[in-house]
Amino acid sequence: MAVAPYALALPLVFALLSLAPAPALGGCPAACRCSFAMLQCLEPNGITSIPALATQESENVTEIYIENQDALENITEIDLAYYRELKNLTVTSCKLRLISINAFQFNLKLQYVNLASNSLEHISWRVFHFLPLLNLAYDTIKGEELMESVRIVQAAQGERQYGEAWRVINEMTGRKRSKEGQVEGHSPKERVTTWFNHFQSLLGTIADGAEESIPAFLQNLPIDDGPFTVSLPGRSPQ
Repeated sequence: MAVAPYALALPLVFALLSLAPAPALGGCPAACRCSFAMLQCLEPNGITSIPALATQESENVTEIYIENQDALENITEIDLAYYRELKNLTVTSCKLRLISINAFQFNLKLQYVNLASNSLEHISWRVFHFLPLLNLAYDTIKGEELMESVRIVQAAQGERQYGEAWRVINEMTGRKRSKEGQVEGHSPKERVTTWFNHFQSLLGTIADGAEESIPAFLQNLPIDDGPFTVSLPGRSPQ
């Protein structure tokens, strides 16, 4: 009986597949090197996020060093959740654009962060408020954010955009816009009409009660109302 050629090839394919190693979930990525306390990802464009190692591996890592990863754009709130012993984090020369406000909420031992040469446009100081050991970075970023707000206010005032200036000032100080003194109305025309009616009613109303007569305090004063002459004024009467 003739045997189809593909039937002979199937056992060989299965044998080769059985020799191939199964991918290890949570293992060290091929583009990285993992040791007991350090995770390094130096091979360009080898990862798209911070690797998630197995729990027994990540719990001992104290340093992560990543560079030259164009696809690494975000650090989310769960990327570093299992690196609770992390002390040093370096992510440089990547395309990092966004860091979650809760990115470091589980990394209370973090002392050093290097995010140089990325595409970050803004880092909120709130990103680091979980980190009591990173006071210098916290204060520096908060100060930079404050100075940027001051520059926005100055630019808005220079362009007479006073509404924008006050918006930034209120945001900096935590003040909420007061509704006191605001006129009700769904449009500027309605608010003008409300003001007009208010003052028309106010100015067109006669006060109740008779007017009180106020007597003059000084009467019959010796005031000279004749032609002007050049002379020294006399002493005022007592």
